[in-house]
Amino acid sequence: MIHVGPTSEAVALWSGTLDALSSRVSARSRAALCDATRCLELRGSSLRVAARSGPLPGWVRSGTVALLDQALDTLSEGSVALALVPVDPGAPLDRDPRLDLGSFITSPANAPTRDALRSFVNDARGPARVLIGPSGSGKTHLLRAAAARLGAPCHPAEALSMQVVQAIWDEDLDGLRERLRGSAALVVDGIEALEGREATQEELATALLDLDARSVPVLLSSARPPAKLSLESPGLRERLERADPVELAAPGWETRVAIILDRIRGWGVETSPEVASLLAGRLRSQLERLDTTLTSLLARCAGNAELTDADLVRQLVDGGARRSIRVSADEVIALVARHFDVRLRDLRSPSRSPRVTTPRQIAMYLVRRHCGLSYPEIGRRFDRHHTTAIHSDRLVQKQLEQNGSLRSAVVLLEKELLQLSSPASPDPEEGG
Repeated sequence: MIHVGPTSEAVALWSGTLDALSSRVSARSRAALCDATRCLELRGSSLRVAARSGPLPGWVRSGTVALLDQALDTLSEGSVALALVPVDPGAPLDRDPRLDLGSFITSPANAPTRDALRSFVNDARGPARVLIGPSGSGKTHLLRAAAARLGAPCHPAEALSMQVVQAIWDEDLDGLRERLRGSAALVVDGIEALEGREATQEELATALLDLDARSVPVLLSSARPPAKLSLESPGLRERLERADPVELAAPGWETRVAIILDRIRGWGVETSPEVASLLAGRLRSQLERLDTTLTSLLARCAGNAELTDADLVRQLVDGGARRSIRVSADEVIALVARHFDVRLRDLRSPSRSPRVTTPRQIAMYLVRRHCGLSYPEIGRRFDRHHTTAIHSDRLVQKQLEQNGSLRSAVVLLEKELLQLSSPASPDPEEGG
């Protein structure tokens, strides 16, 4: 397996995200984040970042995932979503664990296709293969994993077409041809995107002819059988007719649920079949959005590092992919007071009674998590020193792992805060 490093743009975006946390987390916490994460790639509108699975539940409980998500959203002006990709202890942190054929969860119907691709990349010889399947069937996952095993990049067909445009502009088609023909393997994803692009079709046909003569492995994918593609190049049509077709069906509901359960458990958090079923229904065939969806959900709804409450997940998913809890500190404190049937002045009093202390600690935790206040600011809200706010926040985080009744209370409070933060009027940040 090879590692193709992230672009400078992706690295700069992740570095800027970490830098934005300098005023929100301690230097020690930021150093731990740097050590336990690596930028993998900027893919479409998703910044994929590998993260050690061990610290992830703690980052969820402490609100660190929420801070990272918010910082990237601000830095990219909402154009890029964070996708944290859990990496097991001992595994390379700078390699996407998805780029492995073994990580592809398949239905019984698709198992022969996965096995055929595994044999193909292990042998690294034989006729070209064309992987055929509808959107959402996992073609890109399999092609990128196969490309990594073959020691070659996976070219999206659209990107290949733009390389031809650039070569024409630079008057360097010979250089492009040399690069394609000199590949250890040629992997092109989504050749249906080449319809109407005759120059790219011709370049690909010429490369395929040369690579076939030298027994260089070639793997392509298409959403439709090659015979049903509108291709202007007779040469490319001929080469595709000679390739071995390998069919891939879209995953059924059961397989989608299994994939979602596997991804959630990779975070080290609890979930339920009901939540996985809900997400399978909402995402349907768009499982490429799963990593960003899980990152966003865990950033916003799971102060207890769990995804077990289907009602809360439904509220967040139905409310929008990047909807967050937006409330004031006063609203949080008032809600906690009502929930525990204590007076507001009790929460700010010197009382050390457990009847008051526990609600006060939970209120400090929720204000820290959802209102973006510093520990000194939280301390002033409760007439306390900032060290009391730090102690309360960390104590609640720890108790969320051990105390079921406290965990249930926090989940219920966060559901009510989500409802409270759904204004009837337009969001002032969006104008109107």
